Amino acid sequence: MLVLVLWFGSQGSFDILVVAHDAQGGSTALIWAALNGRMSTVALLLENGVSVDHADEFGSTALVAAAHNGHTSTVALLLEKGTSVDHADMHGSTALIWASRNGHTSTVALLLEKGASVDLVNVHGSMALAWAANNGCMSTVALLLEKSASVDQANQDISTALIWTARKGHINTVALLLRKGASVAQADEGGH
Repeated sequence: MLVLVLWFGSQGSFDILVVAHDAQGGSTALIWAALNGRMSTVALLLENGVSVDHADEFGSTALVAAAHNGHTSTVALLLEKGTSVDHADMHGSTALIWASRNGHTSTVALLLEKGASVDLVNVHGSMALAWAANNGCMSTVALLLEKSASVDQANQDISTALIWTARKGHINTVALLLRKGASVAQADEGGH
């Protein structure tokens, strides 16, 4: 249960006294508001002293939550307020990885513009390009390649973005990766 205790003052203003943690992961009001793209609520919480970089027990911050769901305006606000662009959750996934994985190209563009590292990998060795390719997010793949993502970066099982997207049958993404120089000789650890 999420608990937000407010103290109402004069002239319609209020102070946040307590932002309690959700029993399912320690998410604060800020993380929930960001996850749901409630930019006005995010702004209000930040104006009242909520920490922009608070992480829940899974390591997710408001930025990771907003990027996951493609709330570009909320991402912009959080970055303006100084959140860490390359913060990673407990699995090593950054806001860029989550936005790429879910095909939120405008969010990806903003994160890259604000300095997100294009080739950071999660704990499995997978980077944003591989996730975007795996899910057939063609415009996101194109943007990441334009920003110099490593086309042949392999994860822990030696799979590359080309292997991931070919396995899923995303023919246009396969063609794009090949045009950008992806190696056809690379095989995963199973020799496929």
